[in-house]
Amino acid sequence: MLRIYPIIRTHHEWNDIIEKSPFTKKYDINHLHLTFLDDDPSSEFVDKLNQTDGSNDEYEIIGKEFYFVCDLKYSDTKFSNAFIEKTLNTKATTRNWKTVLAIQQLLSYLL
Repeated sequence: MLRIYPIIRTHHEWNDIIEKSPFTKKYDINHLHLTFLDDDPSSEFVDKLNQTDGSNDEYEIIGKEFYFVCDLKYSDTKFSNAFIEKTLNTKATTRNWKTVLAIQQLLSYLL
């Protein structure tokens, strides 16, 4: 049976997440991704992640969000959703930055 695990953010949280992005002013939008984490990762698991060779990919964890830049394509990054879930020991869902902005726009229409 397929299990679906929702990770929810409010409209206010969504806007805050976008404002906190450390990469939007430095990189092309086509290389930006955001992984929403279900829980704040513990320092033990963040240390484990920091030992990972992500080649040229850059990342930053802020609260329950894992912001990252793919040097090439998402399909080539070490930071896949499955890898993040396993390494940080939490449920997660990843979206590219264009989708993050599209959802923000949809939320603004609804509220």
